[in-house]
Amino acid sequence: MMRGCFLPWQAVRVITLATLAIQPCKLTPGEEPAKTSVESAGNGPNMVLIMADDMGFGDVGCYNADSKIPTPWMDKLARQGMRFTDAHTPSSVCSPTRYGLLTGRYCWRSRLKRAVLWGFDHPLIEPDRETVASLLKRHGYATACIGKWHLGLGWTTLDGNRGPWPDRSRNEPHDAGWGIDYRKPLRGGPNRLGFDYFFGIAASNNMPPYCFIKNDQVVGEPNVKKHPLHYGNTGAPMVAGWDDSQYGPNFTEQAVDFIERHHAAAPNQPFFLYLPSQAPHRPCVPPGFVQGKSRAGRRGDMVVEFDWTVGQIMKVLDQLKLADETIVMVTSDNGATPGDTFPPGSMKRNGNIHGETFGHKSCGDWRGYKSQIWEGGHRVPLIVRWPGQVGQAQTSDALVCLTDLMATVAAAVGVPVPEGAGPDSVSFLPALQGKAPADRDRTLVMHDYAGRFAIRRGDWKFVAAAAPNARGNDRGRLLFNLRDDPSESTNVLDEYPAVAQQLATLLAQTQSP
Repeated sequence: MMRGCFLPWQAVRVITLATLAIQPCKLTPGEEPAKTSVESAGNGPNMVLIMADDMGFGDVGCYNADSKIPTPWMDKLARQGMRFTDAHTPSSVCSPTRYGLLTGRYCWRSRLKRAVLWGFDHPLIEPDRETVASLLKRHGYATACIGKWHLGLGWTTLDGNRGPWPDRSRNEPHDAGWGIDYRKPLRGGPNRLGFDYFFGIAASNNMPPYCFIKNDQVVGEPNVKKHPLHYGNTGAPMVAGWDDSQYGPNFTEQAVDFIERHHAAAPNQPFFLYLPSQAPHRPCVPPGFVQGKSRAGRRGDMVVEFDWTVGQIMKVLDQLKLADETIVMVTSDNGATPGDTFPPGSMKRNGNIHGETFGHKSCGDWRGYKSQIWEGGHRVPLIVRWPGQVGQAQTSDALVCLTDLMATVAAAVGVPVPEGAGPDSVSFLPALQGKAPADRDRTLVMHDYAGRFAIRRGDWKFVAAAAPNARGNDRGRLLFNLRDDPSESTNVLDEYPAVAQQLATLLAQTQSP
């Protein structure tokens, strides 16, 4: 395990035994005690969910034989478990996907109808909403979130107000962060939503504030202006000595430490570790030990870093002899960007803000990229290892979505999803067990950065109309058959108007309260 990260390790290492204590099980009104209670939940599987930020379908070797990025650990995980080929994020950008993953509810049902949050936005997950963490915690699990949160934290300003958050409906600009009282505890975030322990960052690694957060307190004092290092909001608050290359090493070391300390303190208590990495999201600033390890530039090296993180978790589970009793899931929050970003001052080259691709197809052969409604924007890798329950080297073409996490982990533990929770979550446990999915005619709704919708049922994908863009390009209704046309090159709406109408009706029904 690497040491020598830029943040003093002693400042963030302590996890108290009280944090790891088993929490009492609380049943919602009218809910019958589950067969798996707190006492018996000690036999449930540990769960580790490692999520990349902007890693595409074509970035991982086991999904793309021509990938220019070595991913030996994810490839090994796939050989030891199941690789899904038709897995999707509910949104093609990060905050909405994270909301859906943790709540089992499409984010467009919340106040966030388009775009993403910034570092100082209001908490997005409603305080009384069930999350995967709160569900598992009520059934005896220790829970930790380590990494990029990006769902709002509840800051306090120097004048004591709860702002200054932008009004998304008015397209107000985000706040730079100099009006925040960083000494005050955060009033929202992971600790209020079922996580016993949190260590991470507020939002994306190109967004202020540039500091780590431990539970509900900032680590250090962000009182230095961000200098023009790589990519970010120059002039925004950061902690002195901040180094953009050290996000991943710190997150990984914290995650390994959590597993080790929990195992030492409460070896019979199952745990849930949610590890949302910042990699390979911009700024693409790989740490020295992965620089040049890919043939796809700095962004490719950042995928190597993410793969290294997966490897570190796999190693510690092996060392502690926990691998056979732990479900490990690896995925991404949305599709990839095409390639490297350029440094400030040279970010656009030939109109492409993403720069050089090095001949690497980050989203494989799927159309589009992150933020878009096309398959490349939301079809992502999903690898699951569960020894004794999931066969080795398995591939599933089941249609699944990251909103399905809540129903799936509940089924794996043997507990019910409370009434009203996870309304858009469908268990894919049957697929993991090699059985036919319970509902082969299920529908999925996808959403892009601009707020455009698509709905999927079987091989059909219907894209709803959107307002013409600034160039007046056609953004009307579209219909694709992904079996016959996986590249989404031919709109067959005129040929199959009845299919289009059926899907439009299903979309409207799904969107109804």
